[in-house]
Amino acid sequence: MVTRLDPGEEGERSRGRQGDGRYVMQVRIRLSETAAPVKVRGTSSLKSDRAAKKQAEERLEAAIVKKRREHALDTGVQPYDPVRSLYDLWYERAASAPEDFGLRPSTVEDYEDAWRAYLDAEIGDLAIDEVNTQTLARALRGISVRRRKLRGGVLSEKPEYHAGIARTCYATLAQVFGYGVEMAVIDRSPVVGQIVPSMKAQPRAKLRVDASMMHRLRELFDAHEERIRVGYPHITPIPLRAISEVLLYASARIGEVLALETSDLDPDGLIQDDDDLDAHGIEVFIRATQKRDGGVRDPKTGKRSGSVLYRQPLPKGGEDGSRIKTIPGWVYDRFIAPRIEGPHQRPAVYIFRTASGAQIEKQNVNRAWQGALRDTEFVDRDTGLVLVTPHDLRKAAAQVLADAIGMEAAQAALAHRSVRTTEGTYASRPVQRVDFAKELDAVLRERSDSSDVF
Repeated sequence: MVTRLDPGEEGERSRGRQGDGRYVMQVRIRLSETAAPVKVRGTSSLKSDRAAKKQAEERLEAAIVKKRREHALDTGVQPYDPVRSLYDLWYERAASAPEDFGLRPSTVEDYEDAWRAYLDAEIGDLAIDEVNTQTLARALRGISVRRRKLRGGVLSEKPEYHAGIARTCYATLAQVFGYGVEMAVIDRSPVVGQIVPSMKAQPRAKLRVDASMMHRLRELFDAHEERIRVGYPHITPIPLRAISEVLLYASARIGEVLALETSDLDPDGLIQDDDDLDAHGIEVFIRATQKRDGGVRDPKTGKRSGSVLYRQPLPKGGEDGSRIKTIPGWVYDRFIAPRIEGPHQRPAVYIFRTASGAQIEKQNVNRAWQGALRDTEFVDRDTGLVLVTPHDLRKAAAQVLADAIGMEAAQAALAHRSVRTTEGTYASRPVQRVDFAKELDAVLRERSDSSDVF
């Protein structure tokens, strides 16, 4: 059965020895919408199967590049043409079939906006083969937006570099020049390495979360979720209240919480207090995570998203980074059990998930967090920065444990390898208030029979 190929797609590669002893590897490729699929092959006469396979594969790749380069004349784009023509070629394909690039239609439109607003004027007229990594880095450093800020009662407006927009432009360039390589317009992409400048760090005032602040945060999160449910019934609100409770009581990182799966809850790990039947807890398995970007597919749900949090094989906090934490029973009963129990359209993999079952993305939590705290005492009026972030709840848990039990207990709860990490960043040791004069006087009087020791 011959599989139908889309433009630019390759079929399944076949390999093996021919009757004359040659090792042959071949594949069918379709170079454009109007072109019929053609066969491309690479051969090797080496005796060793392993060496012959490697040589045949290299020759096959070279033949594919040659065939694409020959066909590039049909695209109407040459290396000496302006970058704008290569972008138009990419956008025509991406707008009609975004899934070929692992993108959502909305992401393609975001890239289109970034090109028209920032990149076209910077590099659109440059020849494709004249663009190098330094050229793109200079273009990205020049990206700025006009920000309005209120300082000292005066409203000012001035251009400032915006790292977020620069990253979107970087992703746009990676797609465009990568497609240029695929279509054999250029040999290699100039979009390599980390060429996006970081945002200049701004001094951020921080608040130490205490019991009263946590109570206020709970009220704000509940109110925010209720506003979303009432105002936008078709949208499932980010469960900020539930996430914040698990962050606090598990003293976990935001990525670890979002990566929690229903299988991480131990139904046999229920801890009951004999003196208080309402006081119980449940054990949760936690492991550190790392993020992968770029329209990746979640292997557990099959959903494609902008980023997925993967469990690290060798992360922070021990040999495998795993640990068992206990969260209060009321947190489980109110915020977790309703998310995993009862009828669902499909089996639930993640505890905190979207309506489609995909993992909630970290940037969406941060965006909802900022929206819930907007115009409150938790936002700096001068800079607009939030004074309490999700990670601050982990620090709050560390400080409570350090004050009540000790720094070593806080270190164990946060899964730090060294107590210096906990003490240096997350918590400070309790300061003992001692009347040194009184203590010294008592010791010296014990050593002298005279009331006047001096």
